[in-house]
Amino acid sequence: GDGVRLEALPEGLYLRNHVWHTAVKDNRDADPSAGVKIIAWAGRYIVVPLVNLQMEYPELKATIYGQYANDPVEAVLVEDKSSGQQILQDLSQPDLGNHRPALPMVGTAPEFNKLDKLQRASLEMPQWAAGNVYYLDDGNPLNEAMFEQFRAFPKGKAKKDLVDAVVHGVHYLRTAALQTGGED
Repeated sequence: GDGVRLEALPEGLYLRNHVWHTAVKDNRDADPSAGVKIIAWAGRYIVVPLVNLQMEYPELKATIYGQYANDPVEAVLVEDKSSGQQILQDLSQPDLGNHRPALPMVGTAPEFNKLDKLQRASLEMPQWAAGNVYYLDDGNPLNEAMFEQFRAFPKGKAKKDLVDAVVHGVHYLRTAALQTGGED
């Protein structure tokens, strides 16, 4: 399902991350890059879609940096394969020429990356079934695009990059909480 909709952010938020599924545009049929903010809150996950666009590498890099500059988060999680590897390398180092600090970059877990999209989503579906995934109902025009991607998943040829970003983010936050003894 789409998850539970929230009218406003609750009090007591404790961990916020940006999560990116990256793709570099090389033709008009290329996948878009998708970015979401995921807020971990008392064993729950609040998803806010940020971006779902086809971009060339310089625009993708600037977009990720711009999202962080506008909303600094504890970590910027990037799928650690293909174009994501270059993003991880570039943004984890300061850009002294442009007066940009290094971002708190984190690559996705290698064992999780080896799974296909359906396998990854299957591991995190219990979070949706338990009602632990929320979406901020704030008029964000990307919410409906994200809901459409979730409703179409895993069937069809429609792009599912927001789904992949959300699944990676929920997995990262859930497993980080388990490793630190936090709430699941």
